[in-house]
Amino acid sequence: MDQVEDAFFITSFYHQQGEGHVTHIHDIFVEDIYCREATAGGIVVHGFPELKVHDIYFRNVTIEKAEVAFDLRDARNIVLEDVSIGGQAGPPSWVQ
Repeated sequence: MDQVEDAFFITSFYHQQGEGHVTHIHDIFVEDIYCREATAGGIVVHGFPELKVHDIYFRNVTIEKAEVAFDLRDARNIVLEDVSIGGQAGPPSWVQ
């Protein structure tokens, strides 16, 4: 992917219209994905309090730049393996 709004957006509240329509979202596997830029969210997962989105697996995913790396709400067992958002962090700064 080149430039997208959200690299991954998994939600029961699509455009705030999901209220009252509890959806069972689970067992999603994402692998070997590259995204240059997500102008909003890198990985967004939203479920319902009474039925959480669950068992979502991301493996070998690189998002070079994202406004917000993660936005997880009412989700459980979100597994990240070899996932990089925004590049590798350098050593911490030193302030004296």
